[in-house]
Amino acid sequence: MEGMKFDNLALRVLPIDPIEENYVRTVSGACFSKVKPTPVKSPKLVASSMDALRLIDIDEEVAK
Repeated sequence: MEGMKFDNLALRVLPIDPIEENYVRTVSGACFSKVKPTPVKSPKLVASSMDALRLIDIDEEVAK
């Protein structure tokens, strides 16, 4: 994965809300807000993409 280049066009082009605190409010002049995810106590895999797993060198059997 170290050799992969991640380029999210939306982050480069669309206007982002400059306030990073996570609370309910109206956001004006931006297409989206960046917030930190809430940690989960017992995370579980609910779906996966075989193409994506191959991209990051994870064996397909691990996801089954």
